Amino acid sequence: MLRKGPWIRRAFRLPGTSARAWSDLDAEFAFHLQERVEELMASGMDRDEAERQVRRRFGDASEYRRQAHTIDERILRRQGRVDAADAIGRELRHAVRALTRSPVFSGVAALTLALGIGATTAIFTVLDRVVLRPLPYANANRLVNVRSAVSGKTTAGYWGVSVAGYFEYRRHNHTFDGLGAYASWLPTITDEVGSERVPGAMISASLVRVLGLRASLGRLITADEDHPGGPDVVVLGNALWRRRYGADRAIVGRTIRVEGSPHTVIGVMSAGMQLPDQRVDLWLPLPIDSLAPPVNDHGLRAIGLLKPGITTAGAQRDLAALTQRFPELFPNAYSTSFIREYHFVPDVVSARDVVLGNVGRVLWVLLASVGLVLLIACANVANLHLVRLEMRQREVDVRRALGATHWHITWHFLSESLMLALVAGAVGLVLAWSGLHILLSIAPSSIPRLAEVQLDWATVSFASFLSLGIGIVFGAVASLRYRRAELVGLREGARGATASRGQLGTRDVLLVGQVAIALVLLAAAALLVQSFRNLRNVKPGFDPTGALAFTVSLPRSTYRDYATVERFYRRLVERLSGLPGVIAVGATQGLPLSQYSNAACATVFIEGRPLAKGESAPCVRKTLDAPTYFAAMGIPVRGRVPSWTDVEQGRGDVVISASLARRFWPGEDALGKGISNASQPPFYRVVGIAGDVRAEGLDQPPTDAVYYPLMPAPGRYLWSPPNEMSVIVRTRSDHPQRRREIGVRIALGARPSSVSLRIVIQTLRLGVIGAVLGVAVALATTRVLRSLLVGVGPSDPRALLLVTMIVLGVVAIAGYLPARRAGRVSPVEALRAE
Repeated sequence: MLRKGPWIRRAFRLPGTSARAWSDLDAEFAFHLQERVEELMASGMDRDEAERQVRRRFGDASEYRRQAHTIDERILRRQGRVDAADAIGRELRHAVRALTRSPVFSGVAALTLALGIGATTAIFTVLDRVVLRPLPYANANRLVNVRSAVSGKTTAGYWGVSVAGYFEYRRHNHTFDGLGAYASWLPTITDEVGSERVPGAMISASLVRVLGLRASLGRLITADEDHPGGPDVVVLGNALWRRRYGADRAIVGRTIRVEGSPHTVIGVMSAGMQLPDQRVDLWLPLPIDSLAPPVNDHGLRAIGLLKPGITTAGAQRDLAALTQRFPELFPNAYSTSFIREYHFVPDVVSARDVVLGNVGRVLWVLLASVGLVLLIACANVANLHLVRLEMRQREVDVRRALGATHWHITWHFLSESLMLALVAGAVGLVLAWSGLHILLSIAPSSIPRLAEVQLDWATVSFASFLSLGIGIVFGAVASLRYRRAELVGLREGARGATASRGQLGTRDVLLVGQVAIALVLLAAAALLVQSFRNLRNVKPGFDPTGALAFTVSLPRSTYRDYATVERFYRRLVERLSGLPGVIAVGATQGLPLSQYSNAACATVFIEGRPLAKGESAPCVRKTLDAPTYFAAMGIPVRGRVPSWTDVEQGRGDVVISASLARRFWPGEDALGKGISNASQPPFYRVVGIAGDVRAEGLDQPPTDAVYYPLMPAPGRYLWSPPNEMSVIVRTRSDHPQRRREIGVRIALGARPSSVSLRIVIQTLRLGVIGAVLGVAVALATTRVLRSLLVGVGPSDPRALLLVTMIVLGVVAIAGYLPARRAGRVSPVEALRAE
């Protein structure tokens, strides 16, 4: 019979370390060799001879040892994986059973955490796509925007670059690998499908290389096409090509009309190729000429590609040196006084910073806010977790009494926490997906890169790591709670309902933390609400109530001169003014507070005040406006507004803002004064002074402005005809949906009081339906609060009746007030509208 040896321990041992496996293997080899030596000695050999015989018969022991260890390690690894999987499965089954034994705790805890995880994940998804990920260009970190910074007495901000400045920068800089320019517009395309207004851009050929733009079909714009008189070609955006033309690969070579002019399609842009700060569906050549007379007009936007190793500060110094030469190179456009008065300097800033603006800071603040909400949720669940741990003290004591170690207990509670957190994370992902769709539907269009926002593996990984972290923290709380192996509770009877001093201290810390975080959130919310109220209290200078605005773009091939443009807008205003419910209609080139405004900063000259030598003319906001613009916008005017007849006869009357009147004629009456955009007569005559308008933003001061007529007076210059203008329609806003119906009913004999009562009853009927549904849901959900209520049940009829009456009262008032106003409508007016 074989004696017991190390092989028995190795065959039945638990998985251990590699060093232990080598040690056991060496012991087993030594045991076998010694056993054979003893057998030979028993047959009559001496020890030396027996050991020689054993070594000769056994062979290379080190090779056998290595082979045996390889086999042993393979078996151990396989067994270790099986044992680990079995242990994990066993603990997860125990965790599921433990959580299902407390469904209220598990449901409340999981839902609380899911709300926090879902909100945090949704905001992180937006932040990741908009801020954290680089712009979708090959050399995104080297792309910069080149613009002009001004900080004069009356004008501060950023302009684009002029044509002359662009070519000067492009030819003589030492810091760029390339410089391109573009101008945005909203052209109308016409083909066999119909007409559509799409976002477009005119780009220089150099911008194609700077941004690394690529075509999926055909080719892109070349240097032979981006100049005046070049061929009429167009490149379609990938999205427009798929949506409007069904991804037809035969589109290249076809002709479409852009603003009424035929253009040949030469290519289709690759998917995802856009300008950094806007979506573009139509790409055309930028027809600018380096030999054209220089003009102080900064309508171009420029993007540069820095040379490797060059910083934005270095590039700015390079362009600043070139800008100092502008008065010498372009004296008619850039005088020394202009450079000095406006502090005109080039500004080079990262393209990413221009695209994001302050959106990155806002999103980081939002992420921090929802992170604090998640911390509050975690603190709430931690409080429940501590109470539950106290209730399970006896269970832990029993486990210890049966031999469980601290590690076993920690792993048991860790598995429960991880299971709870992962369930919360899964629900949180669903909530994040739903919340993300809501966020994208209500997000302002000014937030860049929203089209790229979607749930992806980065989002899933974030939610998973967040859930795992929460689960590990809760598991660590249990480990610290039961770190001492005490059996006092089991031997002497478990502690009653009172908590230990340590637990009370932990709960106190959680409560303090919750209050502190809640105070931070409420303080921030209060400041934001107060800021919003301050903005609401700011008078913009016009009345937006009942005002609708839309943009009209006329094809330049048909509307080439002022007369045709003026006749179109006059007919449009007259026809829209005849619609029922319309109070006033106007048109303007510069809609206040609009990103689509075509208002420009233009120089003005005052009659009788010639400029001193070296002095530059001031620059103010210039717009072309219909005579009815001020009535449609609700802007008060002192004096009078030029009529359509005045415009047609070219009387040369203008309206200026009150701030401009105070600036140019302090202490005088500006009515009757002369003003013009040219230094030579004839001058326009000021016939009206409009109220100040905050055209650039509610947080900006009122804007100095000159409101020019749609047609220039004889001998006066007004730039090009305004083919694109905003039309404002002011309508009545009192109960518009049912106004006509009520008027017809009154005309047919119904009393106004009965009509108003009918509307109130209909409103209350809907309110009662909502109240019944609300009570049913409340009865089903308030049972969760049973453990938190004292002296009152979750379905207390008095509380439900009180809130129901309050809600129905609010509904009745909300229906009565507008119904009462609508009941006063004139039957004649209503019948005329019908």
